[in-house]
Amino acid sequence: MARKTKTDTIHFSPKKTVAAPAARLGKPFWSGSISFGLVNVPIRLFPAVHEKTVRFHLLHNKDEVRLHQKLVCPIDNEEVPREDAVKGYEIEKNKNVVLQPEEIKALQPKAERVLELISFVELNQIDPIYFDQPFYVLPAEGGGKGYHLLVEALGQTKRAGIGKIIMKTKEYLAALRPTDNILCLETMHFRDEVVIADELIGDIPHVKASEPEIKMAIQLVESLAAPFKPEQLHDDYREALLKLINEKAKGGHIAVSPVKEDEEPEVIDLMAALQKSLVSVKKAKGSKAA
Repeated sequence: MARKTKTDTIHFSPKKTVAAPAARLGKPFWSGSISFGLVNVPIRLFPAVHEKTVRFHLLHNKDEVRLHQKLVCPIDNEEVPREDAVKGYEIEKNKNVVLQPEEIKALQPKAERVLELISFVELNQIDPIYFDQPFYVLPAEGGGKGYHLLVEALGQTKRAGIGKIIMKTKEYLAALRPTDNILCLETMHFRDEVVIADELIGDIPHVKASEPEIKMAIQLVESLAAPFKPEQLHDDYREALLKLINEKAKGGHIAVSPVKEDEEPEVIDLMAALQKSLVSVKKAKGSKAA
């Protein structure tokens, strides 16, 4: 495809000044533009997810000073300065192909700040297994009208724009979709990175469930049906870990329950387990109603 010139690209001007993103978003992760056909929409990307993993430092248990990691050669047991380390790709055990920094740099994609949409696919055709990391897409100065045009077009057709984007010298496959009148960009895994479910069918024992068991399982699913409310779902382990850290920081008494050893799972009749589950659910719903 020939590169578009300034004379054959449509740039939209907003009727109003584009509002600055909320302070909590911080600086854009990426700035550039969306290109589809002859339309060019300037945009900014902001991470849609902030992971809240509890991270620890490694400390010396003797004096609780933070430990430093060093590169050590296992042959002469000497520390190696980072400038003397090179990258190697193992092709056989203990056999590596060494690549120099300039060789790697020469192959890295050029940092073009354009997400060119090459096709528009139905959203329900994309298996969620392909999605990797979500970003909110906001219009930059001069992109308001084109941005809303894209939101409406994708929303009404129920399609996602597929293209490639380069962020921090790495090329990503990306899907652009509307959500709550805002565009969301999902970086995606390439096909050769994904293990397709059909490839695993042979590893599943072919044991067919009976019709009564299937009907009972459907009843259990329907009895537990509920709207998706993510605000009610919590990371119990992280919250317990933070509580423990807070209590230890205050010097409080910490009571640690003994960890139970894993027991062998009990083999239960499937039909009996389904019936028992249904009875439990009905009792729980009945007590809540009362």
